[in-house]
Amino acid sequence: MRLNVLVVDDVPEVPELVATWLERHGHSVARASTGAEGSRLIKAQPFDLIITDVLMPEVDGLDLIKQAKHQQPNARIMAISGGGKYMAATTCMELARSMGATTLLPKPFNEAQLMQSVITALAGDAA
Repeated sequence: MRLNVLVVDDVPEVPELVATWLERHGHSVARASTGAEGSRLIKAQPFDLIITDVLMPEVDGLDLIKQAKHQQPNARIMAISGGGKYMAATTCMELARSMGATTLLPKPFNEAQLMQSVITALAGDAA
């Protein structure tokens, strides 16, 4: 199944790497390096899967999750995070889950872990 995926992370290398892995598996990927750019894309086109970092400046991943749940209720949402200066990754992930993320993937992760999380997200299982 070919998915339409949005990847949002404020570290520009992350969306590029994740997109490379997803495209290798036949998926179509839109990339955003800011939450604001991700928000614009969520308003502009439908996605099967939205992968977002949790901690980003200005528009963060929690805002994107909330927006996606409202505007694209059928999209699956995967939160990714390595934590931040003032918050552990587990805290970020629990916040993301409470906002509606269906799958959680801590950073750093590899291609196999990402693809397993995509399968989990599409199955509707929380992980």
